[in-house]
Amino acid sequence: MSESRATRASALNCDCGYLGTGVLPTRLCFDCGDRALAAWVAEEKSLLGRAPGYANDVAEIVRDTAQRQEKALKARANEPFADAAWERSKAARRLTKVRRARKGELDAASLDRWRAAADVVARDPRDLFRKESRRFAKRGPGAAALTALGADAMEILLKTTRSRGR
Repeated sequence: MSESRATRASALNCDCGYLGTGVLPTRLCFDCGDRALAAWVAEEKSLLGRAPGYANDVAEIVRDTAQRQEKALKARANEPFADAAWERSKAARRLTKVRRARKGELDAASLDRWRAAADVVARDPRDLFRKESRRFAKRGPGAAALTALGADAMEILLKTTRSRGR
């Protein structure tokens, strides 16, 4: 590893050693998990840029799911987070239908880097990211955006819980 890379890696928080060595551990630390999710989302955006029709369908699914998830989290139900997860699962099933309908458009784009990024997120220490990334990645591109919606739901739920505790 070059000295400049080691210096940059030491300046960032990393408890698992992935940033310093580049060797993928069994479980990433929280900081590396956040970076891996951001990298997967960025790779997905790059991939979707080469498949505009598919990207439009995915954007519609993600937008609709974000609205439904927000509504589920604001509802006074017993399990708002479970309801939000259910909305993301329904969206993942919609992704499968879109992927099948636009198979030709996706065949022109290589999914290798996208799948590699998904494999890194599958080592996140948080069950939510690890499980959803594995399940949703089978559905095709759009999965990273849905997994990121899970992160948003987690943040919203934590803020709501903290505000009720005051």
